[in-house]
Amino acid sequence: MTNKIIPLGNKIQLHIEEEKIGAIQSESIQEKGTIVALGNKLMGDPQCAWSQLFPIGATLYFKAWACDIITEGDNKYYFIDATSDAICAIKYENES
Repeated sequence: MTNKIIPLGNKIQLHIEEEKIGAIQSESIQEKGTIVALGNKLMGDPQCAWSQLFPIGATLYFKAWACDIITEGDNKYYFIDATSDAICAIKYENES
């Protein structure tokens, strides 16, 4: 996936395989996506633990209503704020 749009601020960019966003009937619907990029505020400070908490390639589980979508041509870009209470869990790449 070529990243032509990059996140800013506290945003986490996600790659989502099976989109549940858009046909939401309940606030409890969970979504998951793979972290592909972090915003500049999350990467800027070397003392900050954000990049360790949200490593590229990890799977993020979150409430589907909390995701922002940008459509550019045929591509969709998904973002969620790192400080959102809608983030439920994270699964790191090396865990089974």
